[in-house]
Amino acid sequence: MIIDNTYNRKDYSENNDLKNYLDDLFSENIEATDCIKNFDTNEFVKNGMQSQSYSNLYDCSGKTGIYIFFNKDNVPVYIGVGGEKNGKQDLKKRLTQHFPDTSHLAKNIRETEKVLGYEKQVEHLTSKEIMLKYAPKFLIVIIGNLVEPHNCQKSQKLEKILIALWNSRYNR
Repeated sequence: MIIDNTYNRKDYSENNDLKNYLDDLFSENIEATDCIKNFDTNEFVKNGMQSQSYSNLYDCSGKTGIYIFFNKDNVPVYIGVGGEKNGKQDLKKRLTQHFPDTSHLAKNIRETEKVLGYEKQVEHLTSKEIMLKYAPKFLIVIIGNLVEPHNCQKSQKLEKILIALWNSRYNR
């Protein structure tokens, strides 16, 4: 379901091998639509932390899960996890760290594009502009409560599987 929902295209639902593998890995179905949410990066970038959009992440407080940033063609470009076993950063806190001017993802994008020879295209852009150009959409998958260690482990495993599967451009 995560893969189907991520792309919203039928061609990804025809091959259920990965879905079955994930369902077996997690020993439960994580299809619940309230656990998977799509967002527009612009909603979060244009007004910064004062944006009303941040209240839409309320469900992520105290939770663990993954987030996937997409380019304009719906190709996953970055996959991250929020709410690791140390319990210091829930999904909301980790995700919102990608939107201020010191965005970790914007830094990864800038450095990767420079290495690939596209320095001229990113050197003049602010972190906000980079996020809007290279990662205009994102999706979150809430796995469960942060206080339950098995949920943190599930989130970390799912992140690794999806990074390996999609070879997202800006993950290092």
